[in-house]
Amino acid sequence: MDTIKNNIREELKEEMTDLFDENFTYDEFMEECDEWIQHKYNTNPMTKDECIAIVGNDLQLYLEMEEEVSAFWCELTGDDYTERGIEKIVPLWLISVAEEWKNNELESLYNELKQDPLTIQQ
Repeated sequence: MDTIKNNIREELKEEMTDLFDENFTYDEFMEECDEWIQHKYNTNPMTKDECIAIVGNDLQLYLEMEEEVSAFWCELTGDDYTERGIEKIVPLWLISVAEEWKNNELESLYNELKQDPLTIQQ
């Protein structure tokens, strides 16, 4: 699971670095990030096969994703998450990982890029 999360985080960092514009305010940068996350993980429904490819037929991994999705949904809405099935759990889990990165790392990346946009573009 950590490998998948790290891959998502690295992809987000790379994409946000590429999308960065020195004229962005932090709110504009966050909006770009929100749009990217929605486009990447919420525009086209994932197929069962795409979800299985992410989980790698690992039932334990799927169950951990399901647990994290339930916690994410409860924190987001205050309600229990009642949806089941790999095609519901995996995409929402991907969004939850991306949202966690955004909430924890985006501001730091923004400040770093704002100070010296060339240092991160290696």
